Amino acid sequence: MAQNEHLSPKTGVEAVVTTVGEYAVTATTDGLEFASPSSTPDWFINGIKMSARLVEFLTDIRLLRRIPLSYLVPDARLLPPESIRFFHVNQTWVDRVIDGVVSNTNLGTVDFHRSLTVLQAIREQVNPAEGQMTGMLIRSELVRRWPKMIVRAYSVADAEADSEQNIVETLRAEPVSRDVFIALFDGEPASVHLREPFEGVRYGVEFDDNRPVGQEYTVDRRNPDGSEATGSHVIGFHDQNRRTIDVRKLSDDIVPGAAAGDSRAVALHLEQRPYIQVFRQPSAESGGSKPAPPEGLLLRNGRRVNLKFAEHALFRTEPD
Repeated sequence: MAQNEHLSPKTGVEAVVTTVGEYAVTATTDGLEFASPSSTPDWFINGIKMSARLVEFLTDIRLLRRIPLSYLVPDARLLPPESIRFFHVNQTWVDRVIDGVVSNTNLGTVDFHRSLTVLQAIREQVNPAEGQMTGMLIRSELVRRWPKMIVRAYSVADAEADSEQNIVETLRAEPVSRDVFIALFDGEPASVHLREPFEGVRYGVEFDDNRPVGQEYTVDRRNPDGSEATGSHVIGFHDQNRRTIDVRKLSDDIVPGAAAGDSRAVALHLEQRPYIQVFRQPSAESGGSKPAPPEGLLLRNGRRVNLKFAEHALFRTEPD
């Protein structure tokens, strides 16, 4: 380009006229006004490109990343140890946070116009169903033990844990600190399942202190194909102090008679499936905030549990 060559052949007046026509600028008694975004799509600035790094940064904000935990939980008493809280995400609040990021160098209406276009582009990256985004926060020792716990949300309350139907998309599920876990959902689920991560095969027995002495330890019955059956087998011990079970007795109970001793059946009954804790809506939203009843905390095998009990049972920690 020659030293004295103009960057644009248009005069300043022509450039202003073009801008006014392109962005639907109208004159008012208070000055110039851009067309309202709700009345016409012409307010978008076409051709704006954002770097992948900027898109990732702003999308993270919509998913409440890069936002201090103290903004989400301003008082620790709102999320005490061994507790879970469900919430709605105020999209207007998130939009205002993004406004603060993209408008900190705005000097006039054109810059504001550009900021609105950027905000709309980020909305399209994470677009919750019907404008709703919900989530949950967990504060528990389980977060430290299971940082990769599996979260599944469903649109119906009685969904099976392994059902792929009626799934509500999980937008985010990860720890935000040593013992705090956050999950965000694309919509409002009717039930949420927390699952032990699939990190290996574990064997064990169930303990129920409500059973008679000597029959506290059991295993659930299984069909030959591995599916769950009704009832349970009482576990006998060779040496209870050493926590060694009587495998022969268990084998005879599972497959009575001469054919007893099938190690596959014994292993199948001793296999511990991943723990699944189910949370369901205890009442309609119009009913306000109410404590969840005990039946809202239900393991897949029908036993009731809470987070603190699960911690003691799984990791043999001492109660407070």
